[in-house]
Amino acid sequence: MDIGWIEDLIALEEHRTLAQAAAARHVTQPAFSRRIAAIEEWCGATLVDRSRRPLRLRPEAQSLLPDLRSAASSLNQLREDLRRSQAEGARMIIAAQHSLAISLMPWLYAQLDASLPSAMVRLRSLNRSDGLVLLLTGAADVLICHETDRHPLALGAIDVERLWLEEDWLVPVSGDRALAGRVSEAVASGTALDLPAVLYPTDSFLGRVLRDECLPILPQGLTVSARIETALTPAVARLVAGRSLACWLPKSMIEHDLKAGIVFSLEEDLGTVPLRANAVRTFGRTSSSTDRLWDCLKRTVRRDPSFGQPGELGRSPRNS
Repeated sequence: MDIGWIEDLIALEEHRTLAQAAAARHVTQPAFSRRIAAIEEWCGATLVDRSRRPLRLRPEAQSLLPDLRSAASSLNQLREDLRRSQAEGARMIIAAQHSLAISLMPWLYAQLDASLPSAMVRLRSLNRSDGLVLLLTGAADVLICHETDRHPLALGAIDVERLWLEEDWLVPVSGDRALAGRVSEAVASGTALDLPAVLYPTDSFLGRVLRDECLPILPQGLTVSARIETALTPAVARLVAGRSLACWLPKSMIEHDLKAGIVFSLEEDLGTVPLRANAVRTFGRTSSSTDRLWDCLKRTVRRDPSFGQPGELGRSPRNS
């Protein structure tokens, strides 16, 4: 059982609403609801009394809360002790969004290998919300993730340090040249077109960026219909290749596919949205190996002093 599951149950009992418990756990409410359902499925029992408001754990689950709190505290302490004992061995844990694990981590590892040749890096590839949980619970030393001005990390009052690694773009592409041509013709003539697409769940980071920043700048008359939905960006890239489907992907991840003609850019017609690839770490939870990792990153990239300031949402489509 994941220690995070124990902390999820404790948060739900303490906050009594899914929204507040999700905020305390730094995830969206739908994601938190799915995690509670996963815990119940793993246990083979209903743990939450959903018939009442505010929500409460069922009595049999409430009776276990002292043991759950003790277990969570003991496991967290054990993890901290193990991390401290291995700190001098230069073991570093990096959590990275799936797309950045593919596009950015090979370059970053080359920099680390040149500066810290004896370092051992453990890479965790996952969704941004899950990576943030690892960072805030101390299960990862550094988080590599995308952010936008409208959708930064939900950090609350937690003090973090950021490094801007690179500028990226969320770009629309098609897996079929003919579909790309139909999009250009429809935009140029102002005719209606329904675009079949692979989309992200709206409770995921890229799903929110797509909903709030990409779709609103589409040319008039162009609509998007979901054919497939997934939060796994590598799967999205493979799903559209060679098919009459569109999707939005970080440009850094698909530069090779664009050059090779595996996918075809729609950015001139549909516009793009800027992304920042950032490295993030929390203050107050560092080790000598983490400090060496951060120093290496600072020597190879530049700090982003302006993140969070209002800025352009993205390049506009050519005929909008």
